[in-house]
Amino acid sequence: MLEIPDDFEINRSVIKENSSFQELNTLLEETRNFMYEMSFLAYGRDNIVLHKVGVISGNQILDSVSRTAESIRYCCLNANFADAYSLLRKYRDNVFYYIYMLTVGDKTDFMKYVELKDLGKDESNIYDWIRNQQNSLFLYE
Repeated sequence: MLEIPDDFEINRSVIKENSSFQELNTLLEETRNFMYEMSFLAYGRDNIVLHKVGVISGNQILDSVSRTAESIRYCCLNANFADAYSLLRKYRDNVFYYIYMLTVGDKTDFMKYVELKDLGKDESNIYDWIRNQQNSLFLYE
């Protein structure tokens, strides 16, 4: 019986043979490995303490970044570029929040008591993000 390959298999074989996509795959593997190693090296060193939020481990974000990079690679291998693009935005957002949280945590004096209404703009942004209530992020004063 003759089997006709479906579109998924056709796309996958074309991607596998294309040198540009092989380079992209290598780059995505290197990026994933770098972020994984970064999370391993930063483990326990990137905890920040914020008012009303408590201790936040940046390692969870870096772990999510490395897993997202692997998902992007897998989507590209299967020619699912719309999904890869959506994951790329997630990757960017997670890296941005990791850097943002480290920067805000570095400037925060967690030894003084602060009411929730008195949190600074940056701490309020992180407070909302941790509780999944971040609707928009405006950083400029």
